[in-house]
Amino acid sequence: MAERDLLNKKIKNVIFVVILISILLLFPIIYFAFQNFIQPAPSNLQPFVIDEKGGGDYTWEEAKKKSWCSGAGTLEDPYIIEGIRIKGSRTTFIQYCIKVKNSNKPFIIRDSFFYNSHVGIDLENTHNGILIDNNCSDNYVGIDVDGNNNWLDGNILQDNTYGIRLDGENNNLTRNFINQSFGDSIYVSSSAKNTIIKQNTIFGAKITLYPAIYGDFSIEMDTSNTLNGNIIYLYVNTDYLTIDNFTNPGQIILGNCRDSIISHYNFNVQFTLANCDNITLRNLTISTSIELRHCDNFKIINNSLQMISFFYSDNNEIINNSFNAVGRDMYFIHSDGNIFRNNTFKNNGIWVNGNPNELLKNDIDRSNTINGKYIACYSNIRGLNQDNFTNSGMVILLNCSDSTVSNINIDKTYMGISVVGGENITLENNSVHDCYYFGIFLNGAINTSVINNTIRDNKNGIKIDDAKNTILKENDILNNKENGIELWETNFNEIHDNSIKSNKLGMYFIASKYNVVANNDFCENHHSGIYFTDCSCGKNTNNSILNNIFTENGEGINIRYSDSTEISGNEIKNNLKNGIYLHGSDFSKIYNNQISSNTEFGLYLIYSDNNDIFNNIFENNREGCYTEFSCEGNIFKNNICSSAFSQIIIIIIIALGLTLTILIIIGVIYYKVKQRRDEKLDYAFK
Repeated sequence: MAERDLLNKKIKNVIFVVILISILLLFPIIYFAFQNFIQPAPSNLQPFVIDEKGGGDYTWEEAKKKSWCSGAGTLEDPYIIEGIRIKGSRTTFIQYCIKVKNSNKPFIIRDSFFYNSHVGIDLENTHNGILIDNNCSDNYVGIDVDGNNNWLDGNILQDNTYGIRLDGENNNLTRNFINQSFGDSIYVSSSAKNTIIKQNTIFGAKITLYPAIYGDFSIEMDTSNTLNGNIIYLYVNTDYLTIDNFTNPGQIILGNCRDSIISHYNFNVQFTLANCDNITLRNLTISTSIELRHCDNFKIINNSLQMISFFYSDNNEIINNSFNAVGRDMYFIHSDGNIFRNNTFKNNGIWVNGNPNELLKNDIDRSNTINGKYIACYSNIRGLNQDNFTNSGMVILLNCSDSTVSNINIDKTYMGISVVGGENITLENNSVHDCYYFGIFLNGAINTSVINNTIRDNKNGIKIDDAKNTILKENDILNNKENGIELWETNFNEIHDNSIKSNKLGMYFIASKYNVVANNDFCENHHSGIYFTDCSCGKNTNNSILNNIFTENGEGINIRYSDSTEISGNEIKNNLKNGIYLHGSDFSKIYNNQISSNTEFGLYLIYSDNNDIFNNIFENNREGCYTEFSCEGNIFKNNICSSAFSQIIIIIIIALGLTLTILIIIGVIYYKVKQRRDEKLDYAFK
């Protein structure tokens, strides 16, 4: 009996181990298959709207019935919302945590937390509100006020793009704490009037006061506000200022000031100057930037600073300065007659935010350098060649023609090579890399050829804007952080035989027509190989995508709101989503493509009608050959379709098969062992 018990115990132990191994095999598979059903715990409250016209979730009278709202909406007994917590969402159409709309009744929102939304607290056409001691952090806008007689006091706003955005009359901002590294801490719109700004503590981002910029100086702001621990100065209608007017400044805002000289000082300060004239900034070390708005006849000489921005500012002299803002540009908006001489730029550059032709109105010669190389800025010249670009660190061609830029190496500038206007320009055998905006930028140019260049590791590779008859061929466009190639409102271009690899998005078309994309290799672009949006021209053939290879991109071909696209002869395989995705796109022809082994569908059509899909081979796409959602009139004919099983199902089947096999083997072993044991026992009893 002891021998039999021992044997049974061993068999049970073996069975237990086998079952345990089976569970361990199945558990991660089942968890992986169903993990998307696990939902996080909800926040205290969902986002909501109080609208006195009835267009929201509540009126004030309806809201006061909730546990989180009280009061009667009078001066003596205002409505009060307090102690709530709302987590918004930046990925839905709900743009706020809490929104009060069309309200005149007195109310208070206090001691609450609003985060992770487009707007934390949004007051729209709302008056007589008090926002006190709230935390509005990690939003695009912490608090957005459009209304009159509102008071924001003691609120905490951190890590927003805009801390407080303000429009309306007779609003007060007091004792708020704002900490953010970009955008504006306080943004007062141009139509705001009689704003009081006092005792605010700000770290990181500057204040922007548009009323002062546009000549309305009704803002009341004293020196009790600080930026990075230093005083924010606002001077208006003041002449003959000197350095003695600024003690420990954190930000300097000058409005309608004239005939001043500020020199020989080290500033860690934001400079904003508006409607000023005849001011000299000389021998200053400024660790931030200067912003000139409607400022003329400045002399900016022998300074070390981050950057200058020009808005409607004319006839200024910028001489012998060093600009040190990494990854930023000196840009112009409607600014003419500015002279640049002997300035040095490091890891940044010069550009126009708006119409690039505005550079033609300013004087920038080769005495300016970037990263120790010349800034080659030419305008209205014909016949430029390699000799004109020797040792160039940045190239700007303005209305030039019949010229060639070749065999140069450009890196760590805002824009590498820019061609604005002109015709018959060739960019060939250049290396443009590590630029902070675009490697190559073409704007309004005609008949430009971009051939055999290496465009890598820029923010964006090549942008073609409102250009015609451009040829891009035999280029290597690699590892750009955003778009490899971007076409914006540009027509009749040929893009062929390029290698477009490992960009966030391989090629991005916006409102561009009659372009041919052929014989390119799109590989490992994270979002999509090609992405079209708003590229439509009725039923006529529009853009053509021909004989390309799309492998291991996010989406292979992604067409949105773009009609009449021809997609033919492409090999589209092993992409991480769909091979081809059409959304809101009609009248396209998709034929003779090899579409295989994509993670989702070979072809996915949604809200896309009257497309012809024929003579394609769909093979081993995980979710299926093709599918439609809310489509009409699509014609499928002569396609070959074979689908793969879902990988998860295959793994589960294999695991179950292995488990069953092991159990069968154990059962057979158990039966054999038991049979031998019984035979021994029978023999012993005999």
